[in-house]
Amino acid sequence: MADSPDDAPQNKSQHTSTPSSPDSPFVSHIDGYMSGIDGLAELAPLAMVMASGAEQLAGQTYNKFLEDHCKTEGGSYRVPLGVHHKYRRLLRRLEKMKFARKALPATFVVALVSEFDAFLSGLIRLLFLAKPDALNASERSLTLSQLSEIGSVEAAREYIIEKEAEEVLRKSHSDQFSWLENKFGIVLRKDLTAWPDFVELTERRNLFVHTKGRISRQYLEACTHAGVDCSTVKHGDTLDVSPEYLRKAHRIIFEIGVKLALVLWSKVVPKERERLERFLASNIVYVLVESKRYTLAIVFADFGIDVFKKFSSDLQRRVLVVNRAQAYKWSGDTAKANAILLGGQSKTGH
Repeated sequence: MADSPDDAPQNKSQHTSTPSSPDSPFVSHIDGYMSGIDGLAELAPLAMVMASGAEQLAGQTYNKFLEDHCKTEGGSYRVPLGVHHKYRRLLRRLEKMKFARKALPATFVVALVSEFDAFLSGLIRLLFLAKPDALNASERSLTLSQLSEIGSVEAAREYIIEKEAEEVLRKSHSDQFSWLENKFGIVLRKDLTAWPDFVELTERRNLFVHTKGRISRQYLEACTHAGVDCSTVKHGDTLDVSPEYLRKAHRIIFEIGVKLALVLWSKVVPKERERLERFLASNIVYVLVESKRYTLAIVFADFGIDVFKKFSSDLQRRVLVVNRAQAYKWSGDTAKANAILLGGQSKTGH
């Protein structure tokens, strides 16, 4: 499910990297998120193979039982009364394996979006802790009895942050972004080309949770509003998850979540800008290039150059530029790689 490595020469490219600073809570939070969704991405194809194997084995056992214990009559099997209980047990197992194999891809889609939701909850907490003024502007209040139960101002702050995050997570993902934009005074979706795909993914996840994938009017309305082409589907159709869609879902969840965190981190904690630049250049782009995930490496390298135009550290700018050139080179675009190294223009928006 993770980005398939693009064809590249066998010799290992020489990446430029510098140590990351582990002392920002944003670093560990984003690192944990990337590891979590990458873990799901690596597990998914293995789980699919195991589910298909289990279904195949159950089918073979069922068919062998029919051949050994049942007689054919008019093209169908007649199950003797004495072995009917075993027949039902083998049939139920085969049906369960078929269901599990079909349901598994959708389960991974649900898990990916759930990881994003948990990540967003933790990110909101970090943002409030880094910018207490945003929490002070909250309309949420505590009664005297609640404050007495909680016991301290620190605990009261944690309580309010938790309630704020819970309220945000009850909103649609589009409304969550609107809330973040309003709360922290920043535009998040301008030129974000992955946004329509993200909305479609989160709405599809809702269908899997509530309607087993059957398209609702809410799905069509939300997707159309976000700019998704819904001309090939209609209300009542049932959506599934192909291996290609699952790989795409992983890339979208990775891109949207990490970009969101980087932009808000930069806005809310400007004094950590150099740490952010180092993290982007070394822990994200470099690692993606090293693991041959060139599509995402290019996405984040271009994003860094386009969004963080004025770097606080020339060293980190150079690290990002070199790793960006490497991503283009190993993806097959040597001309673009050379243009970057010679000071060529960055790409179109993020």
